[in-house]
Formats: sequence, C-alpha cells, structure tokens
Amino acid sequence: MITGFTAGPASAAAPQGADGLRSVVAFGAAGVSAQKAKTSYTRTRGSTSEPFVLTVIDTRGKVRGQMTGKATQSEKLNSKSRNWSRTLKIKITSASGVVKGGAKISTKISCGKGARRCQPSKAVKGTLKKGRTYTASWKIHSPGNKTVTHKPVPIATVTVPGAVPDNSAPVTMRGVRCDNVKYLGKPGCVYSSWLPSFALSRKDKAVKEAAKHVYDAQRKVKGKPGLSKPLHRLTGKSKIDKNRAVVCKKKYTRPKGKSCDEYPMASTREGGKEESKKLSSHRMINAKQNSKAGTRLNQFYGNNRIMEGDGFFVKAK
Repeated sequence: MITGFTAGPASAAAPQGADGLRSVVAFGAAGVSAQKAKTSYTRTRGSTSEPFVLTVIDTRGKVRGQMTGKATQSEKLNSKSRNWSRTLKIKITSASGVVKGGAKISTKISCGKGARRCQPSKAVKGTLKKGRTYTASWKIHSPGNKTVTHKPVPIATVTVPGAVPDNSAPVTMRGVRCDNVKYLGKPGCVYSSWLPSFALSRKDKAVKEAAKHVYDAQRKVKGKPGLSKPLHRLTGKSKIDKNRAVVCKKKYTRPKGKSCDEYPMASTREGGKEESKKLSSHRMINAKQNSKAGTRLNQFYGNNRIMEGDGFFVKAK
C-alpha cells in the first residue's frame, strides 16, 4: 500500500502522544510527492524498492521531526515447497528533530483469513536510525494441500517517544500461488501472474532444428502465438495426442531419423489447429532433437509450475 503525507493542521480527532505529538509513517512517499515503487519479478523471485518517510507533527500540524530513507522487499519462493521467505529492509539516510536519535519499529506479516491464510514467523523488532538498516526476515508457510493464492503484507508499527505510534505497509507484492498438483511433482509456490518464457536456441546443437522450426513458425502462424501473445498449457494425454494428430498427420512421410514436430505445441490450448488455415505448422526434424526439446519443455513446466491453463511465452533465438 502506497501512502502519502502532507503536513497541515492536525485533525481534532487525531490521537496525540504524551508530548502532543503523532507519527505518520509513509512508504512510497518523498515529501509531498508520491512515487511509485520499483518492482522486479521472475516466477520465483520478487523485489520492490520505494522511499520511506517518517514524520512527527504536533497539535498545530507543525513538523517536529522527520526521517527519510529507502525501503526494499525481497521474496524467494520455492517451486518444490510450500515454504518461502520474505525480507524487508529500511535504510535511513536522514533524520532530524525529535527523531534524530532514532525510532522503534516492529513489523509483522499479515496473511489474511480463511482459505488465503498463511503461517508467517513472528514479528521482528528493531531500531530506525540514520546510517543504519533495519532488517526483518520471515519464513512463511502455506498450510493444507489446496491450490490457493496468498497475499502476505508486512505491517510496520513505528514508535517515537512522546508520540502516538503509527503503522503502514510497503507496496503489496504479487500474489503467491501454492499447489499440490500431482502432475507437477512435489508441492510448490510461484508468482502465477508472472509469465515465464520457454527458451530454445538455433545455435544449440541438441535442439537447433526444433528451435529453427519454432522461430519460423512464430512468424508464419496467424497471431504469432507464443511470441506476440502467450500460449496456455493443456494437460491430459488424450487431449494432447488429439492435438498432435491434427497437425502431424499419420499420412505424412517420416524420413529415417526424423520425426514430426508441431507448433504450437500439442500440450497447449493453441495447439491442434488446422495448418491449412495458417493456425499451425509442422516440420520433419531430427528425431533426437525433437525428443530433447520435448524433455526440456516438460522440465520447464515442472520448474515453473505451469498448471492447466497457465500462460507462457516461447523464445527461439
């Protein structure tokens, strides 16, 4: 959650501390200009970076002290486990007035209720002070065996002597999907909203013919599936075999040492479309390379927990 702060007259209803002061904590705000957080993601790694501001005001709305710095979050998921970690760091670069000597902070993970609940480790206490970095790390567990998306949020409570404490949260990270789907092997968690790319290289001797076919097909098939828009996984052997039979027809001759390769892949919802309508492509390629590319695709599905209907891209370079 990104919050901002503008100094002004204190509200009559706003609570005041023993010295008539109150604290205002803001993530993602620098002075009075709100700034968007910088974010970076892969399927199992996430990070954010944004400004941090702590302002202390009196009953007249006058600023009595201010602390500024940078807040960063990092999260490491495990595609083979329903346990993961989250770290929050707040580095203070300036402090003035009543917060020049520092402030106390305690941060806990709020994991929601019901089906979306998760189990985080306990709150982390520390100090905010110029030149120092407060670090809070948690272990988080997804209970049960159902497919569920969690949205854990760190809630930071900052305390300044003589002032009423305030709490706020850094920018919300992407939801974490955890599942026990059997065809993916062990249980695990990923950022399902981040679409990964299956990569093949035309310079890789082990799969170069398969990569060349994908490269050409993406520029021939209508809509450029997998390149301009994502493919979506299809599961179930009978459905996959049916898709493959539509594109790699039995009547096609397979030269010795060759096998039929189809694109889009038979294991995608976009597969199994008529080549005559420029909705698919087939090519006879080296059988071993074709098999190797298929093995890598299945490994990609497992490592990224690509479930039925999940989107992904294909990059052939």
